[in-house]
Amino acid sequence: MPLITLDNISLRFSEKIILDEINATILKGDKIALIGRNGEGKSSFMRLLAGMIYADDGNLKIKNNTTISYLEQYPTQDVEDSLFNIIAQGLGDVGKLIAKYHQSLHDGKIEESSSLQELIEQKDAWHYLHKIEAILNRFKLDPIAKITTLSGGWRRRVMLAQAIVQEPDLLLLDEPTNHMDITAILDLEKMLKDFHGTLILISHDRSFVKGIANKVFDLDRGKLSVFACGYLDYLKRKENLLNAEELEDARFNKKLAQEEAWIRQGIKARRTRNEGRVRALQELRKQYINRRKQQGHIKIHTLKDEKRVSKIVFEVKKISY
Repeated sequence: MPLITLDNISLRFSEKIILDEINATILKGDKIALIGRNGEGKSSFMRLLAGMIYADDGNLKIKNNTTISYLEQYPTQDVEDSLFNIIAQGLGDVGKLIAKYHQSLHDGKIEESSSLQELIEQKDAWHYLHKIEAILNRFKLDPIAKITTLSGGWRRRVMLAQAIVQEPDLLLLDEPTNHMDITAILDLEKMLKDFHGTLILISHDRSFVKGIANKVFDLDRGKLSVFACGYLDYLKRKENLLNAEELEDARFNKKLAQEEAWIRQGIKARRTRNEGRVRALQELRKQYINRRKQQGHIKIHTLKDEKRVSKIVFEVKKISY
């Protein structure tokens, strides 16, 4: 049984179409790279799966009792709290109980800690304490340190630890390597390879994506294409699709230009004009208006001659943004 099924899902923000009747199936163990240009709606797709926003149309089916953790691209965590307590929040109510117990021990409140210890035993929750300690050790985090004292990269580690600690069925990571050094990125890559749940990640780090993904979701102008392959094979297939689309666009534009020239022939055309051809032209015009702008793609050629002394650092042609 699929973990998640998206059936004709549509999402709009005002007049802008973000997701246009998309369909996909997400299976247990999938490690999916969500690819698309900035502004295509990748983060909105993640927020939809996390239950933070809702689709305008279609059906989103999530298997019962599926646990989901979501690391946003710009998580807000500026509270004056210890790393232990912040990571424990990833375990919900039982995590709050463990955090309270840990804090009482640190503060030397013996009576309070004894009372909390009894509650933990009643809930058979000691293994959650071990989970928190293990993830702190894995990410090399000081449990009593305050998150407000950390750099961006270390804060990112803390929020990753919070997302991973509950070992969710579905882990959603939006730019997880932001602010991280190469050592931390390689460690995270290994951790995600070993992760037994389902993973969906957004990342501009191609090497990172290449080492993890076994499937690619390509979000392009509101449409979602599923590629059941690794990242390198996806790049080849995507390039072929874009080339085919470019040829089709050229044929369409040529046909439209020919018909527009015909309709402008004036009196001569009106004498010979047939209504079927006029209706066909009107349909072509509608198609032209409704066509979403073709995705551009760029080829970068690196100069290998290291002895060049030109002051030109790089040169671009016909670049659009």
